[in-house]
Amino acid sequence: PKKLKKVKKGQQVKQVKEKKPPQKKLTKEQRAAHKAARIKRREEEQLEKEKKKEKAKKRKAKVTLKTTEGKLVKVKPQVKAAVATSVPDDFKPDETKRHLALTKFFRPREGIGGLVPKEKGLVPTKYIPVHSSELNSDYPCPNLATGTVVEFSLHITPPRKLDGRRFVRAVRVTAPGGGKLLNPDDGRVYVGGKKKRYTGKVEFFNAKLGFGFATPDRAPALKDTKQVKLTREELGQVVPLCHGLKIEFGCFCRKGGPVMAERITLPGGVKITRATGDGRKLLDGVFIGTVKMFHPNSQTGDIIIEDPSTMPDEAQKFIAQREAKKEKDPGVRLVKHIMWHRDDQIKRDSRITRHNRVVFNMHLLEKCIGANNVLVIDEKTTLEEAKAALAEAVKAQADTKTAEQDAADKTKADEAPAPAEADAAEPEPAVAAKTPASPKQAPSSPKQTAAPGSPKRA
Repeated sequence: PKKLKKVKKGQQVKQVKEKKPPQKKLTKEQRAAHKAARIKRREEEQLEKEKKKEKAKKRKAKVTLKTTEGKLVKVKPQVKAAVATSVPDDFKPDETKRHLALTKFFRPREGIGGLVPKEKGLVPTKYIPVHSSELNSDYPCPNLATGTVVEFSLHITPPRKLDGRRFVRAVRVTAPGGGKLLNPDDGRVYVGGKKKRYTGKVEFFNAKLGFGFATPDRAPALKDTKQVKLTREELGQVVPLCHGLKIEFGCFCRKGGPVMAERITLPGGVKITRATGDGRKLLDGVFIGTVKMFHPNSQTGDIIIEDPSTMPDEAQKFIAQREAKKEKDPGVRLVKHIMWHRDDQIKRDSRITRHNRVVFNMHLLEKCIGANNVLVIDEKTTLEEAKAALAEAVKAQADTKTAEQDAADKTKADEAPAPAEADAAEPEPAVAAKTPASPKQAPSSPKQTAAPGSPKRA
């Protein structure tokens, strides 16, 4: 408690603290008793922590113990059938049969949804998952409104290695009767018309969050628009867009919303890929390295090059620039490894794991060095053999893409409607119309002159 002295007005108030009584000195026996009590208290707290950890481990493992001939044996728990999309082992549907279903939900940005079949008891789950890649639609970002009737087939995935569970999926999703699906009317008002295309430059785009902005070029319809919003669902795929990338798009807006871009492509209608969207600068040379790690969720990994002295001068200069920026700004990341994405792998069917030896080409990005044309090789493969194998794999990949493009063009040509008979027939010779010549244009020949008093033709 504090005591205050009584003072007159205008004078400062001085606080006076009471003096604490002097503490009694403890004897040697008392100090030893206090120390033993503290040690005992700490041991009890440590035991409580260990008990909590053991309980948490048992709760996570969910393993039951059974005695067999006097020994404790761990028994794996049975898989519960309450999982939304997993099915029992004896469930074997006819995957060629077609079924009707109602759309329960669909998220266009994530590209996933759920279908509820009209036939009761068709599947032992609440709904059937569906991915946007299975929708038969001409739109780059297909969408399904809640309650839309669709036709589909069932597909059962192979059992997982982890727990042996199987899952049901909806594939070959079409409109009833096998037609193409149409996107629902979401209140779009097109700027300058549905087929009008504009150009602009990317200012910012976050591929992970799925949105960004672009600055459009000068156009009469967009004179009051400074920025156009970009979304992942209008791209139709998860690809990065670097700053300053030139793109082509259509514009629309909803009631009270910003101007947004749709059907986003490169100038000329070329599809955007990872190689064309991230603004990479290709470097000369073939390099060999070892995979340090790979992240399955992000589909990215790191490669350690075997001989850093073989890196091009541009790459070494880039690393030095990043080190100089690090001194000024501690938040700048240094280039310690070479980053690669699974889309830059030549044979995507082959699995690249940690400690694999690979051969690759190199390119520069805005903040790191990347690897493209990644190919797995043996540990005893020399550099010359690796170069030959990489060149052969790149050529085979190019030939495969060309064949696929030719097949797609042929399919489109076969599906195109046949020309009308009138258009296919040879045009008949035109008959000269007997109309009077205008005063501004004199007749070129006497045959084209009209007789006086002849009737005019419409």
